[in-house]
Amino acid sequence: MKKEETNVLALLLLLIVLTLEISFVRSTWLNCAIVAGTLI
Repeated sequence: MKKEETNVLALLLLLIVLTLEISFVRSTWLNCAIVAGTLI
């Protein structure tokens, strides 16, 4: 495996993790908003 290929794979992995974290945070915020909406 070349060094460049390893770098590209690492970047892709980082991108996937970031995307998952962002969507997870968004869904968490949505859940909090829904719970808050039912409480108010």
